[in-house]
Amino acid sequence: MKKFIILMILLATVSLVMFSCGDGTTEEPQNTEIATQPPADESEDVPPVTDPPAPATEPEPTTERPVINYEIVKRFTFDNPDDIGWRATNQISDFLVEGGVLKVTSIGGDPFFTAEQPLDIAADEIDVIRIRAKNMTDNEGCQFFFDTDIESGLSESKSYREYYMYIDSDPASDEWNDILIYTADCDLWEGTIKTIRFDPAITEGDVYIEYISFEKRVQE
Repeated sequence: MKKFIILMILLATVSLVMFSCGDGTTEEPQNTEIATQPPADESEDVPPVTDPPAPATEPEPTTERPVINYEIVKRFTFDNPDDIGWRATNQISDFLVEGGVLKVTSIGGDPFFTAEQPLDIAADEIDVIRIRAKNMTDNEGCQFFFDTDIESGLSESKSYREYYMYIDSDPASDEWNDILIYTADCDLWEGTIKTIRFDPAITEGDVYIEYISFEKRVQE
C-alpha cells in the first residue's frame, strides 16, 4: 500500500513539473512572405534629366578702336618723265618713268637712288613712309636710308630694312606691295630729315614704283 501511495506521489510530481515548463499557449508561425511592389508601368513617360539653365550674364562692353588716318606731308609721284625728283646713284641701268610708274633696273647687289633735294621736313611730322612698289626680282629685301641735321651722313644705324610681300612678280599683275615704314622704329629719326635714299632691291632685276609718300598720323 505504501509503495502504491509513493508511486502516485511521484507521478503527480512529474506531471506538475512538466506542466510548469510550458506557458500553455501555442505560438503562431510568423508570416515570412516579403511584400513586393507592383512593377512600374514602362509606358509611363519619365521626364529627361536636364542641366539647370546657365545664369544669364551681361555682354561685355565693347570699346571701339579709334580710326587712324594719315595725311600726306610730302609725296613723290612719277607722272612727269622730266621731273622725277630722284637720281640713280648706284648699280642701276634703266631709271625712267613709264605710264606714271618709275621703272628701276638693278644690275647688282646694291642698287639705290637718292632724292635730288634734301627733304627738309621735321622728323615728328612724319609717322609713316609709304612706298607702293612691284618687285620683279627674285629677292624680297629693300632698305630706306636717311640723315638729319643732328647727325649727317647715311649709315646702317639710320636706315629701315623692309620686305616685299610679293617677289618675282608679273609686271602686268596686281601684285603691288604697300611697304609701310614706321619712323618710330628708329631712335635716330629726329630733328630735321635731310638726305633720303631708297635701295629697291638687293639683287639684279626690275622694280616698279608708283609713289614714295611721307605721311602724318591723324586720329579721329
